[in-house]
Amino acid sequence: MDKPSDLVKTASRSEWESSVTGAKRRDHSLDALRTVAILLMMASHTTRLIEKDARRWWSDLAMLIEPLTASLFLLLVGAALARSWMAHGSAGRGDWLKRTMRRAAGLFALSSLFFALEHGFYLPDALLSSGILVTIAFALILISLPVSSNHPQISLWITAMSGTALYLYLDVTRREIFMLTSGNSPWLPLLIFTVLGALGVLHSRKNPDKAARVILIAGFFLVAGSLWMHSFEALFSKPLGRYGYVREMPAGFWGPAKNVAYYNLRPALMPMIIGLCCLLYAGLHALRRFHSRIAGQAFAMGRKSLQVYVLHLLILALWVVSLGVRPFDSSWQGDVVLIGLVVLCQGWAIFRESRSRRIIKSEF
Repeated sequence: MDKPSDLVKTASRSEWESSVTGAKRRDHSLDALRTVAILLMMASHTTRLIEKDARRWWSDLAMLIEPLTASLFLLLVGAALARSWMAHGSAGRGDWLKRTMRRAAGLFALSSLFFALEHGFYLPDALLSSGILVTIAFALILISLPVSSNHPQISLWITAMSGTALYLYLDVTRREIFMLTSGNSPWLPLLIFTVLGALGVLHSRKNPDKAARVILIAGFFLVAGSLWMHSFEALFSKPLGRYGYVREMPAGFWGPAKNVAYYNLRPALMPMIIGLCCLLYAGLHALRRFHSRIAGQAFAMGRKSLQVYVLHLLILALWVVSLGVRPFDSSWQGDVVLIGLVVLCQGWAIFRESRSRRIIKSEF
């Protein structure tokens, strides 16, 4: 009869072998896409610390495509949710939802902290409007329910169509609702992008290569159709791409009354963003044949994207606290900081990846 220690050791080995098999099945194109998204976010955050007259071409590009960057993040959140449910859902829907809610609670706490440090503790803004982190938190809460339902694809399609109809109605009637359509990383259309990311994974799980070809064709027609109806400049200009929304915040616990400018994504930008994301994914899908070790090193930031996101914000916050709100008055300073961020975050991600592997191996 096997000893309890032998059973534990066998179980640990089985888990490790399962994790290795899972690593081989990783979609490296999604890891690459996450890496692209986090690099774009680093560039846009660094740009905000550079004087406008001193910004280089990469700063102008990062700000021009910022709607694409935020949307790409939420598409990937949806994809990660779907992959997580497919991998761990058999352990029980309740346990999986609890883990997801705990992650959302941690993101709420982090986003509130970042908002309070920048603006002060204004309610409800401190809980609702601190960028991508809080939008991801809401996405984890809301989208995890249809993803883990008995019929996830049907539930997600109903959610996507309902959300799109509501979004179009609010835009046609010119209604601006704080954090729903107007705010720092508004829920619409970003939650719709999350649903589409989850659907993409669910529909492509049986034949990823065929799905990549379909995604490529869909991306081409979406981009071509958007450019045919609107010019690229018109799509990404403020009147059509993003427009200002100023919110009056009453005197808060940590500061006096103030106005904060927010932005919105217009519906006309949605097909263009979805099309660009499709083309980007289809192009990166060619990297799926990379050796897993090479891909793991090259796209480590993508695999640890949430940790890297928080890390790079903390590093930039130290610059702001020590040197002022806009410390960079020359282009080379912004270049050095961005390069330094990339090197530090890539090193951190590789370290975390290697440490995770050592912990798994040491279990048996």
